[in-house]
Amino acid sequence: MQRSSFAPLQKILGMTVVWVKRLDATAVSRQLKLQAKPTGKALQVIANQFTMYRIKNVLFWFIMVSATVLLGSFNEPEKTLLEVEVTQIKDLSGKEVVVRIYDEAGFAKTHLYKQSKAGTKAQLSFVFHLPAGKYAVTVYHDLNSNGELDRKFYGPPKEPAAFSNNYTPFGPPRFSSCAIEVKPGYNNTLIALEN
Repeated sequence: MQRSSFAPLQKILGMTVVWVKRLDATAVSRQLKLQAKPTGKALQVIANQFTMYRIKNVLFWFIMVSATVLLGSFNEPEKTLLEVEVTQIKDLSGKEVVVRIYDEAGFAKTHLYKQSKAGTKAQLSFVFHLPAGKYAVTVYHDLNSNGELDRKFYGPPKEPAAFSNNYTPFGPPRFSSCAIEVKPGYNNTLIALEN
């Protein structure tokens, strides 16, 4: 979370709590000094003031914490949802289907997000929470469970694999060809595994 730009308001709320506590404590102290020998009624009044002090204390702390949480949340980067639906899963023996999401800077090298699920159904859904922007999605079915996509000696994958936009590269893949625009709110992309 980014640092809140409402820090001055949070400080004022904290100072208000301290001021109210001191004010109520001073009032109760004066009542005790005025009553050299407090009567039963006076003691009841003082007890009521202590009760009100506790209620005010709890109330102001609740307001301060709530305001801090709410104001701080305004500065969080806006996140949205991307559902990746992987289809045409043919091997249903439970081998991992792996989905990776890249930005342009780290495309095909360093993924930003990764999820995997056992391939026991012909179609699987993966849900990612991420900031709006442009991303490329890669999917592969790790049939030999070695944690990576195996390739033939001349480049193409040995295992079922696919890119967003169902892009089929001829040579090194290009980010621009498989990039999808993720907008605020719900987004969905359908990727068919190529076997």
